[in-house]
Amino acid sequence: MTDKPLHSDNRTTLTVDEMIDLKNQIIDFVRYILTELRTHVRDKKDIMFMYSLARAVVQIESIFKLYELKHHSDCLILYRTQVERLLTLYHLIDTNTIQEFDDWTFIQIFEIRNKAKSDREQNKHLNPKFWTENNQRIEKYQELKKKGTNWERPNSNELEEISKRHGIHELFKYGYRGASGYVHPMANDGEEEFGLVIDMKPKNHVELDTRPIINNSLVVFIFIVNFALDEMDFEWNEYVFKFFTACTDSIKNGTQEYMEFKKIIDGFIKNDLKIYKKYGS
Repeated sequence: MTDKPLHSDNRTTLTVDEMIDLKNQIIDFVRYILTELRTHVRDKKDIMFMYSLARAVVQIESIFKLYELKHHSDCLILYRTQVERLLTLYHLIDTNTIQEFDDWTFIQIFEIRNKAKSDREQNKHLNPKFWTENNQRIEKYQELKKKGTNWERPNSNELEEISKRHGIHELFKYGYRGASGYVHPMANDGEEEFGLVIDMKPKNHVELDTRPIINNSLVVFIFIVNFALDEMDFEWNEYVFKFFTACTDSIKNGTQEYMEFKKIIDGFIKNDLKIYKKYGS
């Protein structure tokens, strides 16, 4: 008789298959939104959140694929970046600094590229066609450097304050800070992976319930998607947010009500009825 996996968190109610189904339903919805909005989004804030939705989808897909491979440490590394992304989005809205963030990002990318192509030890190996900047980008960089930007990434202490302000301090403590042990080198790095690589379970092996890894990643994924939709300059059908509330409830207590709301949303889409409109239109 095989012992049941040792649980670390008794709040985890969904099976892995149920989490996969939930994740796929959300991604299916987000994919529809991205396809619809790609020709309607003009505002810089909306563009940033649209790209954040796409990034959130790819990250959660990556986490689930790594989980399938039992690469749990790498799952937690991505989980940490999920939390940092969520807290940074909160910070941008709280401080109204999306334009400054966009300017800072352009400068950072431009200077990293310029440093690489200016490195005498490296540039002889680089393809000039790939690394050459066009005049428009050069002029934009010069203008931004002249204007200057004071935007900086929030540090760890600032991220903690953001998490407290938005009532998600647990995500900082156990998502950002807790998972940092998998980002930065630790003395026991590779202990779990050793048995995985040589395909041999250690002596006195205890099977662990690893579902909280993807459970918690799903929570942050839902937070990011919900926040992005809420902050974009679009008004959404009431069933959109009912769907996401039901998704959160599913993680909390195992209910499947989110499927009913998803069917309603799919009905709107199938009958070519818009589930959103631009504010003011």
